[in-house]
Amino acid sequence: TLFLYGPFRVEGVLSRDQEMADVNLRKLSAKFGIRDLEDVVAIAGEHMFQLELKFDLDGENIAVVFRKTPIKMMQADIEDADKAAKE
Repeated sequence: TLFLYGPFRVEGVLSRDQEMADVNLRKLSAKFGIRDLEDVVAIAGEHMFQLELKFDLDGENIAVVFRKTPIKMMQADIEDADKAAKE
């Protein structure tokens, strides 16, 4: 299980306060800043984590919970995709 909490850009949108915070963070380092939730979900997926829960919280923060995808489930998905491609 992976739990993340904080501000995220959702569908490219930040509040005014979040935009200011993002600019200030990026001034410190180009590696810093508020991340796109969609990018975080995609990167988690590359490491076999699936988004399970998303909570919008006070203060414009979001909590997300990811679960590791069991290898057997992934193998079954691959086999199903291969089978469908052959049909």
